[in-house]
Amino acid sequence: MSQDKAGKRGFFNLGNHWPFVIVLMLLAHASLMIGTIVYVGGKKDTYVDPEYYAKSVEWDEQREMKEAAANEGWQIRIQTEFVSDDPTQRRVELEFTDMHGNPIDDALIELVCYHPAELSNRLDTVLHHDENGVYSRTLPIGRTGIWLAELTIQRQGVRALLTKDLDVISVPQTATP
Repeated sequence: MSQDKAGKRGFFNLGNHWPFVIVLMLLAHASLMIGTIVYVGGKKDTYVDPEYYAKSVEWDEQREMKEAAANEGWQIRIQTEFVSDDPTQRRVELEFTDMHGNPIDDALIELVCYHPAELSNRLDTVLHHDENGVYSRTLPIGRTGIWLAELTIQRQGVRALLTKDLDVISVPQTATP
């Protein structure tokens, strides 16, 4: 009888070629790590607030400003509307009332708004007073979704800071049933 001298073939019986498999696996891992670092480092939407340190130092003052709006009983309703001739423009409209629902007309309202996915695109403006507690401004808001609106309100020596969500819809409300 003759014996078959062919060795068993399998993953663990690679003979003298096993060091090359390990080197290949290490190179693949290193390539994936370098590729990930290049991808993350190349993103342009990373945003660092240049006033972060100043805001942290003035944290107590900001907290007092946030409490001032609640103490005064101020109510804010904010929304966006389409501008008919330009799809990248939105009219931001803010309704400002006191605790009894009476419109407040003598305030200075500054608005800073941004989308959380696009932090470097911050829109900073002062809203114009229209009528009966309504303030508005047309802004270049092309991205839909929930924007964060930071409102600084000054009225009769009181300065308040409010943060609201601003819902930017993709279709006009008149187009929905």
